[in-house]
Amino acid sequence: MVVADFFGGSGTTADACATLNRRFIISDIGTYGIQTTRDRLVASGAAFDVMKIQDGIRLFRNPAQTMAKIFSLVEGYKRREDLELGEFWDGGLPGSGGRYIPIKFVGLQERLTRELVDYYIEEICQLETDERAEGVRILYAHRDPAVDQAYIDKRLRESKRTALKVELISLNQLLEKKATSLFTPDSAILEVKAAGKGKWEVAIKQFFSGYLHKKIEEFNAKRGKKARTDMHEGDEDEKADAVKTKFTPVTISETGLELIEAIQFDTTLRKDGVWISNPDLEDKAGAKQRVKGTYKLPTNKFRVKIRNIAGDEIVVVSPALEKK
Repeated sequence: MVVADFFGGSGTTADACATLNRRFIISDIGTYGIQTTRDRLVASGAAFDVMKIQDGIRLFRNPAQTMAKIFSLVEGYKRREDLELGEFWDGGLPGSGGRYIPIKFVGLQERLTRELVDYYIEEICQLETDERAEGVRILYAHRDPAVDQAYIDKRLRESKRTALKVELISLNQLLEKKATSLFTPDSAILEVKAAGKGKWEVAIKQFFSGYLHKKIEEFNAKRGKKARTDMHEGDEDEKADAVKTKFTPVTISETGLELIEAIQFDTTLRKDGVWISNPDLEDKAGAKQRVKGTYKLPTNKFRVKIRNIAGDEIVVVSPALEKK
């Protein structure tokens, strides 16, 4: 029997399968979870392989973050509310003379099939009654091999119900063209120095997350605008309350450690190239607390996994390994 757990977490299912002599497929989106599962399986003597799957599409751990970034890459993109579009459409592009081009995104996990094309055509045909529509764009991550631009054009001709041009756009093509516009990945600056015989002190001097910086800037701008409005509108009592509760912008410290949720170190590299985590060095930020940021290690060759407060993770290798 094969047991599959696609949200493996810390590997409880995998460990149980190994104990019961069952084959298993375990996956998780987080590096932290994968490493914990791996260590549990090693401790139980299980035989397994670790494989990394890169689909080239997920930009962030949070799907909502990914979706927001994808639409931000479409030049001139407007929300459906701005263009007064129905809920079927994800948004659109402003056209000439007050017209627009609706956009439909198939989805990150969905596949554009022939059946889905027929469903979309029904929605597209309904735009014929709206003189503002001047075309449609369909954005997809995955599609059936038979569903290409020629197939879309053929099905539109066969429908005989719409003259709107429908353009099929691959998400991979969009990401390749806009590669320079993507958020830079999180980064960390490490300082390593000797701390006695066989000991090294590792300090995270600075942590940076482009995504979190942008979200905090947006939050400050939005709340600041609302606070200014409250101070100038309403009766005298409301204005007085607004002054008392003056908005204080969220600031990020010079080190940026408050943006880190958890840290985990790998300090042992096996001969077969597999890293082993050091559970004694795990560090998780508590409520209204920061991670420590400074750690004592038994080696100056290590990997450190850093997870930010949005759940995105990076792996940083020690300067000693970078020189190799």
